[in-house]
Amino acid sequence: MSMSLMEKPKRFGRYRLLGHIADGGMASVHLAQLRGNRAFKKWVAMKVVHDRHAGDERFESMFLAEASLAAQIDHPNVAQVFDCGSVEGICYLAMEFLSGQTLHALLRRTSQQEERIPPPIVARVIAQTALGLHAAHELRGPDGNLGIVHRDVSPQNIFVLYSGQTKLMDFGIAYASKRESHDDLTAVGEVKGKFAYMSPEQLVKDPLDRRSDIFALGIVAWEAATGTRLFKRRSEAETAMAVMNDPIPRASEVVPDLPPSLDEAIARALHRDRDDRWGTAQEFAEALEAYIMETGDPSGAPRVARYMDRLFPSDRDEHTTTLRRAAVLLDEFEDSGTSVPNWSQELRVDFEQLDDTRAAPVAGKSARRVGLGVGLVALLALGAWWLGGSAPDPSPRAPTPTAGPARAESVDPAPIDAPDVAAAGPTQAAVPAEAAVPPRAEPAEDPSTATDPAAPAPTPMRAWRPRPRREAPAAEAPERPTPEAPSPTGPRPMTEFE
Repeated sequence: MSMSLMEKPKRFGRYRLLGHIADGGMASVHLAQLRGNRAFKKWVAMKVVHDRHAGDERFESMFLAEASLAAQIDHPNVAQVFDCGSVEGICYLAMEFLSGQTLHALLRRTSQQEERIPPPIVARVIAQTALGLHAAHELRGPDGNLGIVHRDVSPQNIFVLYSGQTKLMDFGIAYASKRESHDDLTAVGEVKGKFAYMSPEQLVKDPLDRRSDIFALGIVAWEAATGTRLFKRRSEAETAMAVMNDPIPRASEVVPDLPPSLDEAIARALHRDRDDRWGTAQEFAEALEAYIMETGDPSGAPRVARYMDRLFPSDRDEHTTTLRRAAVLLDEFEDSGTSVPNWSQELRVDFEQLDDTRAAPVAGKSARRVGLGVGLVALLALGAWWLGGSAPDPSPRAPTPTAGPARAESVDPAPIDAPDVAAAGPTQAAVPAEAAVPPRAEPAEDPSTATDPAAPAPTPMRAWRPRPRREAPAAEAPERPTPEAPSPTGPRPMTEFE
């Protein structure tokens, strides 16, 4: 987790904003410090909603619902929420400031180094996550258990501290079955969560209970133990089909020397029939703890901390240095007698500039949302036949990934920093081809600008352009597949879609 400091601190209500941590589609997360009377100081992670959502009552209600739920969960394996409110119409959430990395970052780093997370470390991280999840599932209100379902258990929302502890984060789309109007904030047809970490019942929008989160945590555990993706495919629709229909291999089929007790614990969490899964997240955690005891190594926080130091040798020191610089910056600014500027248009400009410097990742998120919309259309078609009880049409319209040689054209691994939809295939490939067609107003344009470099001598493009574009794939398809190309179905390398 990296941070960039502002040139000067900004006042935001009771807080001083000092740096930028991350951007999201709905909010940005910033480094902030709460200062009280005398020498009271506390670092917090401040989630500040983007200006474009100001005045959106539905969004604000959803944001405050997250704060309300998360603030009630008091457990060492759940990231704490200290405060929420609004300043000049901008909603914020003050959360526990965590020093470490997401499990997603761990998986990317181990993949880059061509290694896997050791099984005892996997078991410890997942067990602690399961205990935090169980605390959320057991949360009670005046009328009994609230029936909370996180709905977004994924590596991005599991945080491993440099000290070796693990925290479950982000209850932004959590569902509480006993909360009044619990799902009124979800738009019609909206599917919440990440397709690759959804349970089958979540995909078809059946009523959910805690066992849906157990399935999602089972996916995370499987991927952490094997270093590969379980259900992730080239599109959201194919991913949904994989969750619903593809065989679920045991982790030991990918890693033959995986300890049997760990393998069994993960496999039980991944039953499509929820009645066959672990009944509670605590049962899942206890099974993982039993495996850890079998190893003869307690694999507690100190061992996880040593592993984090080895995996991220300089990040921890950089993180500490950044905090120290931020504290000095604020002290010097206040000691100078200059008042800390309040929320103003200047601050809004600062945030816009920070967003501009991170245009690539923000664009990636936007692209994923576009890809999600396309995939959702296909998924709704899937839901139509699934809920209707009829067999799917065996024609090529079904989004099956085993489409023959043509599929092999798009199976090359994407760069590790590419967005999930970077390998979306023919739909994206068609865009630059059409964009390269000369405008009608300039018929005398040089024919070298044509999309097909192998085209014959210049002739009216309507007379010849479509034919080569249809024939080219058929001519090239037999040459593209290689023995090393990954199978269109089954586990995927962790980096292929990241």
